[in-house]
Amino acid sequence: MFKYILPCVLLLAACQPQQEREITPPPVPPQTVPVKEMIGSDIRDKNLSSAVPLAATSGGEVLFGQATNHISLITFGYTHCPDICPTTLLTLSQAIKKLSPKQAASVRVYFVTLDPERDSLETLHGYVTLFHPDFIGLRPTMEQLGQVKQDWRVVGEFVPLSNGSYTVDHSTGIYIIDKQGKTAVYEPYGTTAQELADDIALFLEQNP
Repeated sequence: MFKYILPCVLLLAACQPQQEREITPPPVPPQTVPVKEMIGSDIRDKNLSSAVPLAATSGGEVLFGQATNHISLITFGYTHCPDICPTTLLTLSQAIKKLSPKQAASVRVYFVTLDPERDSLETLHGYVTLFHPDFIGLRPTMEQLGQVKQDWRVVGEFVPLSNGSYTVDHSTGIYIIDKQGKTAVYEPYGTTAQELADDIALFLEQNP
């Protein structure tokens, strides 16, 4: 008799409805937020600055390396420059206009002449304000010029021309100084206005 019971039990078990199994979905990987990176290079380890106070077109003198309530953007050149300087200042002007009013209020732009012989403060003021009314020109004396170039490690070589005048072969790019007075970022020549504006905004965000 038992030989008939066992097959029946197995048959009944086979006919029982299967208990539903809960299927756990695979974990969804977390969404990664792209890390913002600057176009400019971090140059904090270069210790670029100068203890030379420079006469400013805004009046008085400017001395870098000290704490302020704004960041500073510095570029070097001269008012007779045919291409690099006007292009750089135009890029700076366009970049500032792309910032919010609050961001723009936290930025100062300085143009340091490497040709103080021809670039008086009056000449500098007329030149830089062509690009933006708030841009400030800085003028070292001829006696200060060598020290300024050495401190910032910039080139400014006078090249005589056949007509008796001269041009100045000089370094390019823009330096960003943080609010503590530390030269932090170098923006290469050729950086677009939008790239520069993005870098300035990110720098202000990271260095409140």
